[in-house]
Amino acid sequence: MTEVLSTGWDSVRQRARLSAQAPGGTAPAERLTALGRAELLGRLRWEVIQGGSLFLSYPQLLDGAVFAALRPAALLDELAIRAIGGGAVLPIRVNSRNADLAGQLIAMLSTGFRLSSLPISDEQCLRLQRELAAHADSEAAVAALAVEGPVGMADRLLAATGVLDTPLRRRTVARWGDWLEAAGRGLLEVSPLVPADYATAYAMRPPPRPEDTASEDGRAVLTAWTSGEFDVNGLPSRSRLYERLDSLLRSGDPEAQADAQMLRESFDETYYRAIAASEGCLLGMPSPRRGVRRREAATLGIRHRS
Repeated sequence: MTEVLSTGWDSVRQRARLSAQAPGGTAPAERLTALGRAELLGRLRWEVIQGGSLFLSYPQLLDGAVFAALRPAALLDELAIRAIGGGAVLPIRVNSRNADLAGQLIAMLSTGFRLSSLPISDEQCLRLQRELAAHADSEAAVAALAVEGPVGMADRLLAATGVLDTPLRRRTVARWGDWLEAAGRGLLEVSPLVPADYATAYAMRPPPRPEDTASEDGRAVLTAWTSGEFDVNGLPSRSRLYERLDSLLRSGDPEAQADAQMLRESFDETYYRAIAASEGCLLGMPSPRRGVRRREAATLGIRHRS
């Protein structure tokens, strides 16, 4: 069995997909339409059929708008396989620092992570990130986690920012609690986080060349990326790159905006190739437009593996 890593579950892409289903299209819908739910479940089934199991990076799960709307209980009913000994489990593995999903969540919130899954505007997401960063204290977070527990601490960290209203904050913390509980019960596998293999990713497809950019601003960001300016602990930081690209997207310069889009797409491909190489996963093939219906999944799975 080979796990499949799909770029379609990128947290930013999940936000865009569910935003398209919401009135106004500026923030992801919290509740799925019947058609939207069927499509997402069909895509998940297709990826499970390809390899037998789905790999998610921790941001895809913890900060995924889709996985905020599709909770563990719903996916257990739709995707579950039978484990040895009888119990049903999800065909999902997620990585996390020290294989500790609760600790990984608190690490995200206590270091100024930019959340994409919340049903608020991009400007509010950026404000929340800045407030989380302003309150960041990773050492204190480690000590407080054992006392408060991950759910209580997540609620406190979000409340301290003053950005989210109380009902939304509680709904957000509750869905994190659902996934942490599922991991604690062994309904999905949590494995240790390993460094992304950028050397292999760059060997497979190098970054763009300076002559591929159309603007000076674009070339400056590309140089910063390839020179290591955006690196954290020796690895490129996606959030730092995105922050620089955001300024190009807002610049009003068509060439700079085109460069920003090109560099974002190129880095995203590198990012996921690097994760797939380090985790031993296959990058998933695009799913059929309509996905796979529940009654078809078992038959297709047998044919796919035969």
